[in-house]
Amino acid sequence: MVAENLEFDRLVGVDLANLMVEREKRPHPLIVGVGPQSVGKSTLLDKVLAKRFSGEYIPEDYQGLEGKLGRLNDFKKRVLSGQADVLDKEEARSLALEIELEFLDRKLAQAQLVKSGLEDHPVFWDASIWTDLIYARTYLLLGIITQEDYDIYWRRFREVLPQLPDPDLMIGLKVSPPVLVNRWQDRLRQNTERRFEETIPEIFFLKMAEVSNQLIDELGEAGFPVLVVNTDEINFQPGKAGEEVVVNLCHARFRATLDSGNQ
Repeated sequence: MVAENLEFDRLVGVDLANLMVEREKRPHPLIVGVGPQSVGKSTLLDKVLAKRFSGEYIPEDYQGLEGKLGRLNDFKKRVLSGQADVLDKEEARSLALEIELEFLDRKLAQAQLVKSGLEDHPVFWDASIWTDLIYARTYLLLGIITQEDYDIYWRRFREVLPQLPDPDLMIGLKVSPPVLVNRWQDRLRQNTERRFEETIPEIFFLKMAEVSNQLIDELGEAGFPVLVVNTDEINFQPGKAGEEVVVNLCHARFRATLDSGNQ
């Protein structure tokens, strides 16, 4: 069941910007992606930007979680199709919260790797804590977790955020819901390592796109360094014209530090 008219702790007015640690002067920039699953974050950050600017790409760490993610996706399908019983719903709720909290802890584990990399080259971090927030909000809106669960997550989010390196640029990848569904289906056909995603219902991606677009707007309104890119008509595959859109924008903003990585 899809919840209606839920009120999140919006970033604007919550003053989350003050939770971000003061950006230290760095020899190289930290660039993170913000957007829903399957929008093209990994392709853009890894195959385009990190390679173009001789940077380090740090992916999402879901190693060892494939089994739990597969189980959760099965529960999502039953819950969102109305076929779940009380035990299914409780299992889905518990597992979704457990996984989201685990991903927050993994951000902390990756933080040192990010900080170390920034000493030598630009870092492109796929594992954005903001993408984690997109998942949590989507789970709440779709009734997979409760408001109490979300509040637990939000408190932990606010504890973890100040311990992470502050990004110099957040690339917010917007996408219309139907386009995101098509990209997810394309990814399943092309990537056999993501088979645990096969049972996710389409409604999850439709809602996730809406949640993500709203969050990207909130980040900009709250004063975070967001570069908003509407990806509906952009192909980030290497060699395609679309990649130059973001490459040129990033280069214009960080010309000196990005050029140093190519020397």
